Amino acid sequence: MKRQILLDPGIIPFSPLRECINTFLANNKLIIINDNPRKNDWGELESKCELISYYQLHTIESINKNPNLKNDYTSLLQGIINDHRTLLIYERVTKIFGWNSLFNGIQKIEILIYNSLDLLQRIKPDILFFQATPHNLSSWILAKTAEFLQIKVHMIQTSPLPWRFWVVEGLDKQIPIFSNEKIEINEADKNIFQQFWEMNNANYDIALPSYEKKRIQTRGGKYWSWKKELKDGIKQPKKLLTLLYKYKLYCAYKSLTTVPNYSQKYIIFFLHYQPERTSMPEGGFYSQQWLIIRHLSLVLPKDWVLYIKEHPSTFTGKYDIKYRNPNFYRTISNLSNVKLLPIETDTFNLIDSSQFVVTITGTVGIQSLIRKKPVIVFGYSSYRDFQNGVYKINNIQDLVTLFQNKHEDVNFDVEQVYDYLLTKNHQSISGYDQNKCDDIYDKFTRINGHINLLLKYFSI
Repeated sequence: MKRQILLDPGIIPFSPLRECINTFLANNKLIIINDNPRKNDWGELESKCELISYYQLHTIESINKNPNLKNDYTSLLQGIINDHRTLLIYERVTKIFGWNSLFNGIQKIEILIYNSLDLLQRIKPDILFFQATPHNLSSWILAKTAEFLQIKVHMIQTSPLPWRFWVVEGLDKQIPIFSNEKIEINEADKNIFQQFWEMNNANYDIALPSYEKKRIQTRGGKYWSWKKELKDGIKQPKKLLTLLYKYKLYCAYKSLTTVPNYSQKYIIFFLHYQPERTSMPEGGFYSQQWLIIRHLSLVLPKDWVLYIKEHPSTFTGKYDIKYRNPNFYRTISNLSNVKLLPIETDTFNLIDSSQFVVTITGTVGIQSLIRKKPVIVFGYSSYRDFQNGVYKINNIQDLVTLFQNKHEDVNFDVEQVYDYLLTKNHQSISGYDQNKCDDIYDKFTRINGHINLLLKYFSI
């Protein structure tokens, strides 16, 4: 069946897909949209398909009176603006000065919505395809507008296995579209799956991603190093502007932490590093993590405590002052049944002694299931469909119901987890190549997986 796809390839290169795309174009139509479609290798397709720049969606000059404008345009406008993630994404990508306030941002958002509606009504695609969940303002609004028009939105996502990827449908539904198809796996795939299982059944030093290991090693085994921070600041002077704020944040967190009591009943929430799409927009209503903490604090059983551990990248990675400040930690510590934990606390020890592990979409959820601990997820995690150990929370009433029914320890058969992950292994595409990288979390693995996935997608 002939398809018309509007594709945002993101950082995926065109050259490995050239033959596949050209074959696809023989019977289908493809439209490319990104920031500079003529300035990267996708510009090679200019003679074969339409190339659109996101810049066109920002310009008032491109707006003409649209005779096809739907009567429910106001509903579209209200739906996108009233989704608070739109404003969070605007703030993420915009330097907020007086002239770039959220108030003035509404004007820019409206122009994007109108132009997106105009574009989609003109080209009438069957599918919008994104390399990842849209988390840039232009792509987010384009995708939201498409769903309003009942146009399918497909995206590449990481499966429950970090080196394997699949295509999902729907910004918030995120339903894998190959779920009924069994993809053949080779011996190398079986081996890396077994290694992943064993690694997460061992100690945390073995399971810690290599990028985090390298960050800690370059800091002499610590989470703060003036030498490393100043060295990075010389290379990227912009980092020096926020360095003192970052250090004050680290000191504030450290001063408010307490050693965990493993004999007490507790749930552990591993904060997400922000800003990242895995929490915004994939956290849905809970993109602001304070909402999770507040809701858990309000409904936690009397004799339980909520432990919170900050993400190491908050102190070892790039710091954005908009997403963490000392008052965030002070407010958390003022909650009587909530305690911050030292960043050095062993993650697997915390998981093993907990009643529940809390995350938005994190890999820590899979690690917890492997270690026989139930997981509370607040976002659109790839493993939220696991029936016997994952509890998807949409509102505070879900939490009330959960804790009313789960006062005793929750146990489940770990063989079910193994079988579940094995099934996901057959429903996804691998990006891991042992000859080109030595880590399943490597950037190469992600890009290679996305390329392999698009080769399959455009061959259907």
